[in-house]
Amino acid sequence: MTNHPQAGFASIRDGQGCAAIARVAVDGRWAGLACVEVAADSRRRGLGRIVSIAALRWSVAHGARRGYLQTSSDNGAAIALYESMGFTRHHNYVYRSR
Repeated sequence: MTNHPQAGFASIRDGQGCAAIARVAVDGRWAGLACVEVAADSRRRGLGRIVSIAALRWSVAHGARRGYLQTSSDNGAAIALYESMGFTRHHNYVYRSR
C-alpha cells in the first residue's frame, strides 16, 4: 500500500475573519510546516504558536515523526517562535538573479 502526501490546515477566526493560519504537508515521516501567518492586528498574542502546534499535532497523528520549515532570515519574530518550539537552523538560502 502506497502512502500519499497529505495536507493539513489550522486556523483561528475572530470577529474580523481569519486571525491566524498554518499549513502542514505530511509525506511519510516528514512534516513540512508552511504558510504560518497572523493578521497584523492579532500579532503578539501567541496565535502563530497555537496554529503551528495544532498543525504539527495533526501531522503526528498522520505519521510524521520529524519536521521542517522555511522562513526568511530577516523574520526575527518567526525565527524566535520556531526556535522556542525546538527547531534549529539547518542552512541558509539565497536567491540569485542575473
